[in-house]
Amino acid sequence: MNINPKLVAEIGIGFLGVIGLGVLCKKTSQRNNTESTVPENSNEEQISFVDSFVSENSAQAEADFVNTINTIRLNEMFAKLAEIDYRENSAKKEVTELKKEIEQIISSNRGGQTGMHGFIGESCQVHIANVNSFLKGKKALYVLLDDNSMTDYKRGSQLIQQKACQSDNHLGLDHVKRHFEKYPEFVSQGGIYQIPKDFYEKYNLMRNTPPEIAAKFRKEDLRLWKVVHEFSEANPDIVIEPMEVSYRDIQAGNVNNTVSYVEKNTDEEFKKQKVDAQNKYSPSAKELLKVSSISGLFEGTINAALSAGMILKSGKKLKDFDKGDKVYIFKQFAIGFLRGSVRASITYLLTAFCKVSSTLASALTTALFAIAKHTYTFIKKGKSKVDYIKEMLFDLLEIVLATFGAHAGKIIFKKHNLIGTILGSIIFSTGFRCVRKFAHVCDF
Repeated sequence: MNINPKLVAEIGIGFLGVIGLGVLCKKTSQRNNTESTVPENSNEEQISFVDSFVSENSAQAEADFVNTINTIRLNEMFAKLAEIDYRENSAKKEVTELKKEIEQIISSNRGGQTGMHGFIGESCQVHIANVNSFLKGKKALYVLLDDNSMTDYKRGSQLIQQKACQSDNHLGLDHVKRHFEKYPEFVSQGGIYQIPKDFYEKYNLMRNTPPEIAAKFRKEDLRLWKVVHEFSEANPDIVIEPMEVSYRDIQAGNVNNTVSYVEKNTDEEFKKQKVDAQNKYSPSAKELLKVSSISGLFEGTINAALSAGMILKSGKKLKDFDKGDKVYIFKQFAIGFLRGSVRASITYLLTAFCKVSSTLASALTTALFAIAKHTYTFIKKGKSKVDYIKEMLFDLLEIVLATFGAHAGKIIFKKHNLIGTILGSIIFSTGFRCVRKFAHVCDF
């Protein structure tokens, strides 16, 4: 499954909003310091802001991104299966029609004992060729005329006359020649001849055998070799093709076995095509890697951009960035990349294999990240249980609101779900942060 470039561009545009609003929100609370790029007493607070803001506002966008990828893949699979079903039904109709025509030919003794196989051969060639065309993913081309004209059937606009005759012991070439003499306009109109598959194999072998090799043939084969070469030299404009079936396949006593084989083989081939389609469009490690990489790159880039913005806001110019600044930015990129790729991977696995909705899967993953972060801080810094629980609950509430905002944005921006998801998540998350900060200032 190929990821549409427009989809990647859309999530990129949406994530730019995360960067813009992130810088805007931080601007109101950032301390000015011209002596240090990242002041020691504010470094952890700034990193915490970047991590939490980017993580919470990217989560639902990544969820919608994963959901879109899953939807595209499933739609492609359903479309492919529907196409296979259509071709399978068409092939079954061809087989049903073939059975009907064969029954009519045999019951009416059409052509008698010596000519019946010719009419059977015409029906077999037309319908079996169409079945094979459906198996190859193509449309039916053959049309049986059955009007006693110079043409037995057509393949598109191609006129075809069939000669499935053994009475001349010359692979039917004598019958081809007589038809050509009777209807010279047939070849001039682009008409071609078809003979049974086994006849054609013999004909082609003889035609392509050089004289020095033919001289070693048995008497009967050498005689046939001469007939084939005389025919080819005398009729250079006549084109001969093989039929889908052999001479034995179209005999009245064996044709039902031929049809049964075609029917069984067709069913098995279409089943195989369906299995192949399901395997092709099933969740894969390659798609997982693609989704996690894209999500990781976006979130890592946003993390790095916000980190660079903090350094610029401190009064340092871009050209003056030293090794410490670059290491700090790269570290923030790595954190964002790891978080984004892991979350997208978990979301992909939950949605693809456990049938969990992408929104719920991403919210659960983000919540686990938040719990892990606060637990780590609690253990490392020894915060009180009250602060630990309070801050964790605030973050979980923000995740819930961001999820709700993402859903609302998706409804409002129906044609651009990813952008709506990101903007909705940002608005609700930022609103909650403002309320939370105001409540903290007022000691609520």
